[in-house]
Amino acid sequence: MATFQNTLHVSEHSADGKLYALLSFDGKLKIWNTETNEFQREFVPNFHLNAPFTCFTWITVDGTLGPRKTPQKKAQQSTEYVALGTRSGGVSLYSYSKSEIEYNLKGEGHQGSITAICRGKNNVLFTCGDDCRVIVWSLETGAQISSWEIGNEKPSSLVYLAESNRLVVAGRQLYLWSVENQELEQTYTGHSTNVTMLKYLVVKTKEFVLSASKTDRILTLWRIKAAKKSPNSYTYLMEDIPYSVASRVEDDRLEIAAVTRSGVLHFFAVDSLGKSIEQASNKPMKPTLTIEIANDVSQLVEPIPICSVSMEIGRAQKKLQIGYGDRQVLRFELVEPDFNERRQVLIRSGSKAVSNDAAAKKRTTNALKTITPIVNLENVEFQSKEVVPRKGNKEIPMETRLENLTFDSLGQSSAVGRNVAQLLVQALHSHDANLLRMVFLNKDEQIIRATLKRLPPQYISSLITELTVLAQKKTTHVHTSILWLKHLLQTQSSQLMAIGTIELYATFGPLLGIAEHRANTFQHLTKLSGRLDLLVNQIKQNTDHDIIEDSDLLVYEDKDSSDEDGIPQDEESSDDQWDDDAAEEEEEQVEGMEVCENGGNDSDMESDMDDDDDDENDAEEDESDDE
Repeated sequence: MATFQNTLHVSEHSADGKLYALLSFDGKLKIWNTETNEFQREFVPNFHLNAPFTCFTWITVDGTLGPRKTPQKKAQQSTEYVALGTRSGGVSLYSYSKSEIEYNLKGEGHQGSITAICRGKNNVLFTCGDDCRVIVWSLETGAQISSWEIGNEKPSSLVYLAESNRLVVAGRQLYLWSVENQELEQTYTGHSTNVTMLKYLVVKTKEFVLSASKTDRILTLWRIKAAKKSPNSYTYLMEDIPYSVASRVEDDRLEIAAVTRSGVLHFFAVDSLGKSIEQASNKPMKPTLTIEIANDVSQLVEPIPICSVSMEIGRAQKKLQIGYGDRQVLRFELVEPDFNERRQVLIRSGSKAVSNDAAAKKRTTNALKTITPIVNLENVEFQSKEVVPRKGNKEIPMETRLENLTFDSLGQSSAVGRNVAQLLVQALHSHDANLLRMVFLNKDEQIIRATLKRLPPQYISSLITELTVLAQKKTTHVHTSILWLKHLLQTQSSQLMAIGTIELYATFGPLLGIAEHRANTFQHLTKLSGRLDLLVNQIKQNTDHDIIEDSDLLVYEDKDSSDEDGIPQDEESSDDQWDDDAAEEEEEQVEGMEVCENGGNDSDMESDMDDDDDDENDAEEDESDDE
């Protein structure tokens, strides 16, 4: 039983393990043949007519399905069906052989979406939904049989116990219900979040249920109808949340294989299950073996995620059937566990390689074939008057060809956008870097919008991945990524809303992280730029000075009366000389007054007295000479 809450996509193997079905978020049901590694079926429902599918399970029907008006002459063989639960509360049966919805079960259904569906005895189906009810459906009559309320907690998973004719309905807790009396018999508590997966096991007439929850990294094995005093559960520890679980029971030996969200497979082996349950402790059991897959093509070793695991095909050889790759291309392989080491790494090529060479050659040959379109010339309308001749006639002249090529202003951008859209699809499908570069070089917003409008929905996720890689490069590439992403959100908003919250967050998570990181870095760079501007301005103010020139910008000479009388300009007048002498005398007087006011120094006074004595001696000598 596969439920919508399990993983990023809903998947499950058939009862014999030969078929693998996957229900993606875009509403497509895809089916692979695990023996031949071939992709065989793809069903896309009409969402305007049918409600989206939320869960499914494989069922095998012997004979006819539903009421028949006319009896069948010959008994039909067993047919594989996929019972699909819808968001509107109904159940649809998809025929694997006919590749179509063959029957819709009739009845009131659930008042909301169906969260889980499983197969019971005597062509009976059990479903639970958001309305907290369990409904029993009959495959023979194709109608609803009965229903009952299960409480206030919304169920997320359920499984039918064939030995005791009971039903386990799980929300956060596990509830054991009697199908005959529709009464609650026992409650099991152990998970912190909603249960996403339930597996039914029988070991020597003892019934067990294996459960996994939405956020717990453990698997819990419950003993049904065990004594209250003895422990009734046993846990298995993993490194991440389990997505796909397979189990195998031989005598008293239990083997469990679980694929985690990170794409790693854990293998648990319990030799004596009865003794292990009786001697169970609170400490969970660690995996016996861990298997990983790596890519050997590139120089850098890249892990290849494991998506699914099954034990039905390799039961006799004690092998595991694993499916690895991505949701677009899957490869299935039988692997024999090597218990000599605790961790085993398998080296494989990329997921696009296919082991079946004959099938690969056949697909390549079919892909190279071209189909010639059938055109009725009577219904063809030409732009020119000349009719295009048939094959074998005269070649069309260049003038006629140019006349047929008529473009208007409105249709030109749409035609270019259509061509770019086809080129973008080819680039995303082949992961060709040169083609992607050619597409992303278009900066015209009209061409970008026209391209994104014609982009198929299945390539939106790949385009977002390429834009995320582009946003991690230089500024020009970041500008291109933002431009394409803006128009993608505007043109494909309805498709993005239909993807789902979990898938949408997983797709845009790296891009949001890059944007947040760049925004935080931009804030720090802005602060640094502002501080550097302040420092540069201060340095300029301290070093730059205004250069003032001493030379006069303009000199004007006015001719006075002296010039008219013939006196040269260079010769100074007597008045100017007297003015200069008077100025010098005034300066000497001012200096003498300052000296007197200051009182002078002792040395100056002594020198003055010596000068007076010298004057007196000179006077006496002059008198003696006169006599």
